[in-house]
Amino acid sequence: MTIMYIKKLEELDSSFNNFNTYNEVFVCSNRLINTKHILKSSEGWTPLVIRKSLDGKPILWLSVAIVEDNKRTGYIEVVQENRVVFDRKDLDFKATEFGFIIKIDSTTICEAGDVEENSIEIFKLDLRPLGLNIYGDHNILNIGTNKMSRNTSSNSEAMFGI
Repeated sequence: MTIMYIKKLEELDSSFNNFNTYNEVFVCSNRLINTKHILKSSEGWTPLVIRKSLDGKPILWLSVAIVEDNKRTGYIEVVQENRVVFDRKDLDFKATEFGFIIKIDSTTICEAGDVEENSIEIFKLDLRPLGLNIYGDHNILNIGTNKMSRNTSSNSEAMFGI
């Protein structure tokens, strides 16, 4: 039996603020330049955060929202600073200096690589098992009914509002 640790937004780990961002993050062919977050809600929730360590390795944070009556009522942290903190036997997370992959069952939640000093590329993203209708591959990113390919965002807080 898995015990769920539901937290309030302000209780989520925000240690990613202590790490540098990549200058460029490619998300399913979309280019983010000097952009702090990939996704961010109006309340400030960032479900997927990627930063770089002092030695240039990617570091991941992943959290899930609990939704009741179409409102986010709490959050569960899945990965904090490359450590799985929500233990599920069907969750697989691996990180190296070259990138990372996180899977639930056979579904790849996020796969990233091509790490250079100031850039990283997300090749595959599927947040549907986590309750968000966001998925894509190296060609296109689907957010709800919107399809995005080869767009650029620069100098912003987040590329996509959720």
